[in-house]
Order: sequence, then structure tokens, then C-alpha cells
Amino acid sequence: MPENNSDQTNEAVTTEAVTTEKVKTEDVENKAKETSNLDKDKKEPQDDPKEEKKKSGIFFKLLKIVAVLLVLACLVISIISYRFPDFFEPDFDEAVLGDATMSTLIKLSDDMLYEWFPNDVVWPTIFIDNTDQFQLGQLEVLRYSVRVLRDNLSRLRTTDKIDPNADAAYTNYSNDPMRWMLPSAEQKFKKGQQHLEIFRQNLKDKKANFYPRADNLIELLSQQNSLLGGVCTRLSVIPDDFNEFVSEDTPGKPSELVPVNKDWMDIDNEFYYAQGVAYSLRQLMVAVKVDFAEILKLKKADELADSVIKVLEHTQWEPKYMVMNCSPGSWIPCQNDPMMLSSRLQDTRQKIGSLIKMIQD
Repeated sequence: MPENNSDQTNEAVTTEAVTTEKVKTEDVENKAKETSNLDKDKKEPQDDPKEEKKKSGIFFKLLKIVAVLLVLACLVISIISYRFPDFFEPDFDEAVLGDATMSTLIKLSDDMLYEWFPNDVVWPTIFIDNTDQFQLGQLEVLRYSVRVLRDNLSRLRTTDKIDPNADAAYTNYSNDPMRWMLPSAEQKFKKGQQHLEIFRQNLKDKKANFYPRADNLIELLSQQNSLLGGVCTRLSVIPDDFNEFVSEDTPGKPSELVPVNKDWMDIDNEFYYAQGVAYSLRQLMVAVKVDFAEILKLKKADELADSVIKVLEHTQWEPKYMVMNCSPGSWIPCQNDPMMLSSRLQDTRQKIGSLIKMIQD
């Protein structure tokens, strides 16, 4: 019995010792975990609201910088793209009849298509003003000229077959200038220019014809004079004190007042469109003096043709600040740009009308 009691006592002591050791071990482990958690808390501090505001402030500053850079880029592109063509002399072969006219039409088309703005739908070029209207004026002169080339200049008689390249050129130039895809206006106009280049080459190879007769010159000048008439009408109704405009006489009907509703924002559009027409017509008249030199000399109309060219040269000026349409009694010291341009184009119309009469006589 005593031995059993001693054994039990020893076992109890051993068990208590083991338990005590386990408790001590657990305490040590818990303390170690608490220490490691404290270290982590020291290493990873909680987010500070001030720091978050500072980060968001830096982000918005970067956005502002990017926006400013984009605006500056747009301005630079707009300034570079804002250009008007200079006057030029036709590069032609004197031995080829009509080469001066064809060279001029191709050069006008090439300058016009350097950058075509009227159909732009995305920035920054969508914000470029004035040059798009100038290009539309150039296009109109091209259309009128190519139509006369197709119907008159390239044919001996009206019953002759129409030249396929002249016809294709006119068809392509008749495309909607505002169309920007499928196909774009530029694509169609470039095809028209390619057909003009083929026609010019055919003239040199004697596979196409150009007849610089008096009746053809009269038709060419009459068509351009008709175009000028419409341009002058559009310029004449710009002043803000004009609410009605006298229509042209029609057979059997007296003149009547036509209501006019011209928006103030259209002032510069009409001005630069008219300048585009005048610029292109000046270039065409220079070519006319070359290709129709014999007729002009025969009718003693050389000086009058030179006078037309000089007047058209004085239609190209850039307003100092903006296109103004000040009335005579205005307290603002400014000029009326549209009316000044209209008066010079009216002078041109009168001279071309006189030129036509001289050729007819």
C-alpha cells in the first residue's frame, strides 16, 4: 500500500509539472505574438486622411497639366493649319494648247486638298475657322471650270462624244464636300484631280482636245460671272440693318423684296468663301490669258483681262482682328469688310461682262 501511494504521488507531481510547463510555454508564445503584432502596427501605420487628400491633390494636378498640354497642342495644330495659298504662275508647255488651264486647275485642286477642313468632325481641326470656307470657294470655281471643260472646251461640237476623263473629273468634284467617310470628300476630289492629270497628259499625247475658241471662252467667262453674281448677293445681305433684299428681275415679273435672315456668325463664312472664289478666279484668268492669247489679242481685250486680274488680286486681305460689318454711322472705328469685298467683286463682274461683249463683237 505505501508503495502505491508513493507512485500516485509521483504521478501527480509529474502531471502538475507538465501542466505548469505547458502554461509557461503558452504564456511565452502569447507574449511573442503580442510583441510581433506591436511591431507590425509600428511598421504599418493606419491611413492618414491628410495623406489621402495630398495624393488626390497630386492626381488632379496631373490631370490639369495634361488638359493644358492638350489645349496647347490644339492651338499649335490650329496655328500651323491656318494657312491660305499664295498666288502662283502656271507651269505649262507652250507647245500644248490648253496646258496652262489644266496646270492651273490641277494646282488649285492640289492646294485645296493639302488639308481639307470642311468635313472635319473631330478636334482640333474642327475648330479651325475661315480656311474651310475659303476651300469651299475654291471648290466652286473648280466645279464651274471643269464643267465647261467637259461640255465645251474638250469638244469641237455639242454632238461630239464627251471626254471620259473630263466627265469623271466633274463627277468626282460634284461630291458632297461635307461627307467624311464611305467615301470621304477628299477621296472623291483626289480621284477628280487624277482624271484631270490624265486629261492633261492626253493633251500632250494628242489623245484629247482643247479648243480655245471665242465661243468657249465666252461660256467659261459667263459661268464664272454667274458664280460671282451669287457671291456678291451673299455678301450684300450681310449688314445687320438689311432685313429685305431686292430680287433680280425675271421675265414677266417685277422686282420684289425677298426676306433675309442672315445670322451674325455667318459674316466671316461668307467673307472667306468669297475670297476663295476670287483667288481661284484670279488664277484661272491668268491661265486664260495664256491659252486664249490669240483671241484676246484679236479682240484687243488684253488690257481689260489684265484689269480683271488686278482687281481680283486686291480681294485678298486678312482682317486685322475679325471680319467686321460696321455700318457707316457706327461709333466703332472699323471697316465693313464684306461690303468692301463685294464692291471689288462687283467691279470684277462688270469688267468680265465688258470682256464678254468685246469677244462677241
